[in-house]
Order: sequence, then C-alpha cells, then structure tokens
Amino acid sequence: YELLIGGLLKIGEALLAHDTLQKMLRSSYLPVATTFHSVLAELVKRKFANESFGCVRLMLEKRIRQNIELSTHAVRLLFSSAQKEKAFLIVRLLYDNGYLITMDELFVFLSENGKLLDAHRLVLFCLEKSQTVDTGTCNTVIEGLCKLKRHSEAFGLYKGLVEVGNHQQLSCHMVLRNALEVAGKLEELEFVSKRTATLRKPDD
Repeated sequence: YELLIGGLLKIGEALLAHDTLQKMLRSSYLPVATTFHSVLAELVKRKFANESFGCVRLMLEKRIRQNIELSTHAVRLLFSSAQKEKAFLIVRLLYDNGYLITMDELFVFLSENGKLLDAHRLVLFCLEKSQTVDTGTCNTVIEGLCKLKRHSEAFGLYKGLVEVGNHQQLSCHMVLRNALEVAGKLEELEFVSKRTATLRKPDD
C-alpha cells in the first residue's frame, strides 16, 4: 500500500493516493506519519480543499503526528476556498490536540486577501486561548474593522486587549476613536479616550 501511495504521488494522483490511504486504514493497517504528510502535501499542492480537510481530521483521529507547516497550509487553502468554517474547525481541533499552527502566516494571508472578519475571529481565538498576537496584526485588524464600519467588533477587540494588558503598544487609538465618534458610540469613545490619556501620562 505505501509503495502504491508513493507511486501515485510521484505521478500527481493525489486523490487516488488519498483513497488508497483510506483503504489502508479500513484494512486496519496504520501507515507511518510521513505517508500521511506526503499525501496531505500533494492534496494541498493540488488545491483539493475538502480532501485536505479530511486528511488532517483523519490524522487527528488516528493520533498521527502533525506537520505544523502542512497543517497551516491546509487551513490557508480552506480559507482561500471559501470554507472558513472548516478552517476554523481545524484550527480548534489542532489546538485541542496540542498543536498551534503558524498564526502569523495566517494573519498575513487573511489581511492581504481582505478577509478582515476572519482575521478578527482568529485573533479572538488566540486571546481566548491566552496566545500572544503580534501588535501589528492587532492594529491592522482593528483599523480594517473600522474601515468596514464594524465598530462594535473593533471596539470589542480593543477592549479584549485592554483586559489582558496588551494594548499599550497599539497605534490604532486615533483611528478607533475617530470611527467611534463618527458612529456616535460615545460610551465606547470615552473608554478608548481614557486609555489613551493614561498611556500619554509621564511616568511618576
């Protein structure tokens, strides 16, 4: 079976290789991790999003060691294929199994492709799991949400960063304040203004 899978991958038959992998499992034969990785790599390369999703889930179910780079690429493929719910499911399942994909790479990809709402959701996931998010990413997401007039989401993210003490280095205060003022969200505006004033105070 493994020789067959290797041969199929060499000639670019990713789907057949994936089917063969599943047949192996049905016959109670568990291939080595590198076989799973080789199949997943070819599925991602050929942009077979659904099969990539299935392969990652299968690896998790069988407790096969993940290749973080490949898993990250699979998630990125799902986002680019308009299958964000599957992408978020894989992110969560990986985390629940002790793996954290390369978030910075995903944030860059999502931001460059105008998927700010997905990037926002991913930042919230990281905060929920007490994972550090780059300040530049937070600035980009908050400013992007303001441009989309998603003021509540922008303020909610800012407030979440304040609560965990990660707002001191943000540079998006002015953009957020202006957006909240235009939207008539005075209570939220006061909250941000107070934090900004506190940051400007000289040290005692």
